[in-house]
Amino acid sequence: MKQNKHSTRPSVKKSSLAKRNLYKFFTNKMAVIGLSIILIMILSAAFAPLLSPYSPTTVDPANRYLPSSSAHWLGTDQLGRDLLTRLLYGGRVSIFVGMVGAICAALVGSILGCVAGYFGGKVDSVIVYISEIFMVFPQILLVLILVGFVGQSLKNLIIIFTVTGWASVSRIVRSRILSLKEETFVESCRANGIGGASIMFRHMLPNTTGPIVVNITLATAGFLLQESALSFLNMGVPTSIPTWGNIINAARNMNVIQNYPIMWIAPGVCICLFVLGVNFFGDGLRDVLDPT
Repeated sequence: MKQNKHSTRPSVKKSSLAKRNLYKFFTNKMAVIGLSIILIMILSAAFAPLLSPYSPTTVDPANRYLPSSSAHWLGTDQLGRDLLTRLLYGGRVSIFVGMVGAICAALVGSILGCVAGYFGGKVDSVIVYISEIFMVFPQILLVLILVGFVGQSLKNLIIIFTVTGWASVSRIVRSRILSLKEETFVESCRANGIGGASIMFRHMLPNTTGPIVVNITLATAGFLLQESALSFLNMGVPTSIPTWGNIINAARNMNVIQNYPIMWIAPGVCICLFVLGVNFFGDGLRDVLDPT
């Protein structure tokens, strides 16, 4: 009976810690507001076919520049496409690019930072030197240069965000691994004959998940803004694919700006709301997951 009681203590401690973290998160009003905004916008984009009967790409010249009505809640654009539908479907692509780019960058940065911190020496010097090269230049400048080389496409944009965004995660993970390397559990793993890869990725890397998750949330907002800026400049996702940046780009003429402001205000509000929600959510996660 005693052994059973002792064996349940770690799970009880983990459960109480999780409850304490959840309580801390949900008592943070701004974090809850941010999470609510993110969930509403992601679910709206995911269930776009159920929320709107229109196609985001079908052109209807007979219904150009229609005002808001029960048939078209936000009206139609210069090609007769339903604006609300394009916002819903555009959110799919914009949010997808931001989230996948952030996750891929975090994955690459975590692996390289873990390797650099664990092995040290020349391996560490090379990885740190490469990360410093990427961090010296403004990321948007590197993105613009790489887009010019590899061309416009959804896949290329995600690859470019991964290549240009891994350095910050790598430095965070590296510093954490350097401090963990001196802990007794690492020495115990080595004494028991556990390999270096297993020590790095199974025992040390899980202890860095807090800062990594926070970085992913904040990088998602940054990549979404960059995608919108690139699409506005005709250098991001191809214009045939609806994104929030492409919708603003389509409204880039004086007639629309002066007479039909909803066409550029609506996607701008979507971008601002999602970025604001991600930042609020990221700040709440940082308070819960990052003890520093």
